[in-house]
Amino acid sequence: MRSKGFIKLHRKLRDNKLYKDSYTIHLWIELLSRVNHKANSWQYGGRLCSVKAGECLVSLFSLSDTTGIKVSRIRCILKKLITAKMITTKSTPYGTYIQIVSWAKYQNENKNCIAKPTKVAYNNNDIYKPLTKINKLI
Repeated sequence: MRSKGFIKLHRKLRDNKLYKDSYTIHLWIELLSRVNHKANSWQYGGRLCSVKAGECLVSLFSLSDTTGIKVSRIRCILKKLITAKMITTKSTPYGTYIQIVSWAKYQNENKNCIAKPTKVAYNNNDIYKPLTKINKLI
């Protein structure tokens, strides 16, 4: 199992109506962690398989094994995610090809989208006023 790297979860996910279904969110996070973060290709059954960033080739049984969700429920959840336009799927002889629709938008390493801490201007006199009042009392 790959355990290197990280994925970004946008807070906008909480606004999605599918957020209340724990099985859907569990599968969504599994898919986000399974898709490739860069283009990749390999030999399988004498053929060259290739996927781009935000795509993966999986079997429903491997998803079931990893998440503990029944295969029939995974099929239903995938249909929900397709209807919500979060993923696209394609059946192949090697498994199910899944593409996260807005992968680049939310997972891109664009440094402009990372929130930077803002500087807060303080008036030094305001910070020390309570201390001066305490010192006068002592």
